[in-house]
Amino acid sequence: MKIVVIGYSKMFAAIVESVLLSGHELVGVMRHDRVKYSPFKLWLKDILNPSNDISFIKSKKLYEIKENSVNSEGFKREILKLNPDIIFVCSWSEKIKKEIFQLPKIGMVNVHPSLLPKYRGPNPYAQVLFNNEQYTGVTFHLIDEGYDSGAILMQQNFKILDSDDGMSLRNKAAGLAALMCKKFLEFVEKGVFAPEEQNESEATYQKALTISDAILDLNQPSNLIAKKIKGLYPWAKAYLDCEGKFLVVKKYKIEENIIEASPRSITAKFGRNISVATVDNKIITFIDTKLVKTLFSPSTRLFIKYGLSDKI
Repeated sequence: MKIVVIGYSKMFAAIVESVLLSGHELVGVMRHDRVKYSPFKLWLKDILNPSNDISFIKSKKLYEIKENSVNSEGFKREILKLNPDIIFVCSWSEKIKKEIFQLPKIGMVNVHPSLLPKYRGPNPYAQVLFNNEQYTGVTFHLIDEGYDSGAILMQQNFKILDSDDGMSLRNKAAGLAALMCKKFLEFVEKGVFAPEEQNESEATYQKALTISDAILDLNQPSNLIAKKIKGLYPWAKAYLDCEGKFLVVKKYKIEENIIEASPRSITAKFGRNISVATVDNKIITFIDTKLVKTLFSPSTRLFIKYGLSDKI
């Protein structure tokens, strides 16, 4: 079969590698940088600071589709020329038009890193951690006119460990997707599966991360505060709102509360570290924090020592 792969980052590379190893013909790829940057900015970036995607494409000597949108006439002409059986989509920001997703002979297949119909939309890695899910996974589904709403072709889950963060979930999902892709292509050749419509009553959709998602809620139990910090990594920073001043949080430690302290009260300050009592009778220490500076802001250490009240 002839395959085209579009996307970026770990999932893109995983599916490309799987297609190549499967023995099918990878006739073209398109990286998301083509959509993200203007032609001139991308040309400059590829010279001065090339992405992992372009380095990967060059190392594999792949044919790159050089269009600025999958919905463009240029992309359409390329696909008609390449005549693929399947187009795999591995992370993409554009809503793909019907005239485009109907082009491949078998179908346009999205590789989505969640257990659809839950967690449609961008960055489910963060959202499953925010919501303390026990499992996540990967879904292969047909692209339709909705957002991640097409019929499911294949799905597999994996357990979320306490040690997982956004990056580790992304890596695990990419590894699983590569294994699934090999099986998927075998099933397509044999014609042994049928698409299954998603249950809309179970569907959830998550928007892109915003600054409000990055503010830690100290009214939550300590494990959920930790999940928020882990879920944001590596896409965004976590912040403590200290009465309008913000501290960046990257590292933390959770311990049992051995003193009587009301939730949100500061139990210790030392250097750039702050210890805070939580609602589940724990102490969470935010380690090596950094004050978001404005004009005339004090140093982080001075702010923590003199600028914080007794309660956050």
